[in-house]
Amino acid sequence: ACLVILRIVQGFSSGGEISTSIAFLVESARPGRWGWYTGWHLASVGFGIAAGLATAAALSGVLATDDLERWGWRIPFLIAVPLGLIGLVIRRRLDETPAFLAEAHVLSPTTLRKVWRSHGPAVRTGFVLAAIWLGRLTSGSSSCLRTLSLSRHTGCRWL
Repeated sequence: ACLVILRIVQGFSSGGEISTSIAFLVESARPGRWGWYTGWHLASVGFGIAAGLATAAALSGVLATDDLERWGWRIPFLIAVPLGLIGLVIRRRLDETPAFLAEAHVLSPTTLRKVWRSHGPAVRTGFVLAAIWLGRLTSGSSSCLRTLSLSRHTGCRWL
């Protein structure tokens, strides 16, 4: 249960950082170079996914199923800790862009309350749809493994 909660927090954190990091890159880029900068962002996401899949494939190829299920699944998380700390240090040391600072006076602490009051039903609908999609996604991958009669070990190799 703790691992599931941590993965949910990781997903929300990642989702929150993706849009803001793209905005940061666009605001930092010279005019006419926005696509170049944001393209590298998209490529880095792809590289991260590929590295995660390569790590999972390597571990499932090297470790026996019992070892993978007992302790081997922790290895990617241990690898990710220093990477996360490096990212945190970089994120904490970045200054806001001049474009953001020029518009910062428009934002206020009550902005979220105003959005919730004026668009509450749409926000709640979005949360519900995201929860339904997440439930279908997770149940779909499990049923895919069952339908194909694959063990988690073999299924991980396929992914």
